[in-house]
Amino acid sequence: MIDLGLSEDQRDNILATALQLVDEQVLYPIHELLGTWWAIIMKRQWLPNPVDDPHAMYCSAFASQCCQQSGKDLIGLHGGPG
Repeated sequence: MIDLGLSEDQRDNILATALQLVDEQVLYPIHELLGTWWAIIMKRQWLPNPVDDPHAMYCSAFASQCCQQSGKDLIGLHGGPG
């Protein structure tokens, strides 16, 4: 495990967000992975994924979403406290 220096409130918020996403039945995007792979092979990454599922999320996006809701930005792209 990596210690992200989270407060107890941040940890609780991350867990609550994760549980909410699970309750909403957010899916892992197997079909989107195929669309992403195809776009890379065809060198068309700029085009929308033809098998996009708005109710699916890559694991990295899932973790990022949970952390952002707690005010912790894992990768520094959203300008929040981090």
